[in-house]
Amino acid sequence: MESVEVNAEISDPNEAIDETLETFESPLEDAHEDTSDEPEVMAESEIDLVEPVVDVVAVLPTAPTEMTAEPGLSGAEVIVVGGSLSGRAADSRAGLAAARGGSPESEKAVERALKWIVEHQDPYDGGWRFRLKCGECNGSGGCQSRNAATGLALMAILGAGYTHQTGPYQEAVENGLAFLSRRQKLTPEYGGSFRDSKEGMYCHGIATTALAEAFAMTGDEQLRQPAVEAQRYIVTAQNSRGGWRYNPGNAGDVLVTGWQIMALKALDQGGIATDLSVYERADTFLKSCRKSNGQFKYLPQDKKPKASPTAVGLLSRMYMGMPRDDSDLDKGCGYLHGRGISKNDIYFDFYTTLTLHHAQHESWANWNKEMRDYLVESQEVMGHQAGSWNFKDQYGNAGGRLYTTAMAAMTLEVYYRYSPLFAATAEGSD
Repeated sequence: MESVEVNAEISDPNEAIDETLETFESPLEDAHEDTSDEPEVMAESEIDLVEPVVDVVAVLPTAPTEMTAEPGLSGAEVIVVGGSLSGRAADSRAGLAAARGGSPESEKAVERALKWIVEHQDPYDGGWRFRLKCGECNGSGGCQSRNAATGLALMAILGAGYTHQTGPYQEAVENGLAFLSRRQKLTPEYGGSFRDSKEGMYCHGIATTALAEAFAMTGDEQLRQPAVEAQRYIVTAQNSRGGWRYNPGNAGDVLVTGWQIMALKALDQGGIATDLSVYERADTFLKSCRKSNGQFKYLPQDKKPKASPTAVGLLSRMYMGMPRDDSDLDKGCGYLHGRGISKNDIYFDFYTTLTLHHAQHESWANWNKEMRDYLVESQEVMGHQAGSWNFKDQYGNAGGRLYTTAMAAMTLEVYYRYSPLFAATAEGSD
């Protein structure tokens, strides 16, 4: 990967937002939540900052962490680790997809999606955008975060095992990573920010996850420092009660918090560890949003739980060591499966698929077959839009076709994107 220069240092961690941009509803936030009490930018004196601790020995406590052999993969045994990225390797991906519930059709759908995503990369700067510029695709999104768009596109490509060092899209991935590295805004005290719109920490968490996964998969040392700076920004942005929201220090919500935990998990996979106290505070926050029936509220003060926060909350707590026999896990997974797949909320589908997969819940086989087949059948296969999805998603006006396509592709990559946290083996379903 060619050496790139990051933007000049700035003193204000909120300065990364371009105030001249129009603002749109986030494709990743709960559309029904009133966020009018959240200021666009907070003064440093209003931020409950947490002292950053990086490069420590302690790691994110996923379970199991020991090496386990997974049989039944095209006549071979592949060594995988609970929650790891090892299944993305070319020599294991097809076998894992077959063993865990994928199909030849779902794998073809992933490849078509990645081809469409790469074809819609900006040829001049290497990034992606929700507001498509091809002139041929409808379903263009209104959200202006280039960093979030680029992060989601890269996550989908990386999820199939393709990096800037291996696979058919090396140049596209390298240019995308260089784009993110250039756009990272360094702050002397708080770390490197990827916040570039009102969606704030959503953008940062997504971009950091992509960068961290690329580093974990390749060990490219040129990605280490941007990843460490992005980690430091997450840690300093954590609210004193343990959550994250749009801006540094905001009182948390479950969905934004989930993206930060996913990013920290990816960083951990690359050996960039985070102090356990960060996870302890985050777990305390998530518990404050938990109901006794295993469901989660979007905000601690809300009265009713909601579907997507439940999926995100359960997944995040699994990442932070929630045991398999925790009653919340079984009850929450049962609730998610009972709702059934959504045909207008790929965010819920994506997180529920990850949650049931990692938990290897008894409902996984039924959920997987319905989810997998729906996505295969609903993907466009003709013309310039072939490989993409643009069903009527509740966030479609903001994220558009790129958002739905990246999220759908990652949903179909679930069989190998991460090995299940709570199972060494998993039976596929037809």
